[in-house]
Amino acid sequence: FKYIHIWIQDGKNKTQLKLVTPEKAQQFRTISVTDGLVGKAFRNCKTICAPDVLSATEYLNRHPETKSQIAIPFVLRGTAIGVLNIETDTQQTFAEYRELLEIIAENLTHSLRVASLYKVEEQFRETQQLLASITQYCQEAIIGYDENGKILSWNVGAERMLGYKSDEVIGKSLALITP
Repeated sequence: FKYIHIWIQDGKNKTQLKLVTPEKAQQFRTISVTDGLVGKAFRNCKTICAPDVLSATEYLNRHPETKSQIAIPFVLRGTAIGVLNIETDTQQTFAEYRELLEIIAENLTHSLRVASLYKVEEQFRETQQLLASITQYCQEAIIGYDENGKILSWNVGAERMLGYKSDEVIGKSLALITP
């Protein structure tokens, strides 16, 4: 294969695909999801194969030496999230490689999903820590409790206003502080 590219949907602009495997360092580019064979594979959630790119009307002539191209979408729950694009400098149908390439694209899809879940989990932890910090040091009384009235959290504002330290009330009933 002459070129192997991975295109991922831009998180900020869903109408764009970002090249995440540039040929040269820091030479990232984007294309519209409506452009070329990559865009067609993305929109249709189907592999697009062009054994002769000169006869493919959607082909974007980025590399003059390219003769054949295959674009395999990364599909997650029926929605494309990116495309594996491969170009060769010989005309071919990719028939002997297609099944293997589609399996590789499927595995890449799952890897991308796991990576995005890790990112979301990290953002959730950071947000949770920020909210806990704000809550803990707020001068207003903030008391967390469950559906049975058991006190789960008690901030410094509650300590100051109600006179109990958190270790004295956590795990006890709200009845302790209510008439």
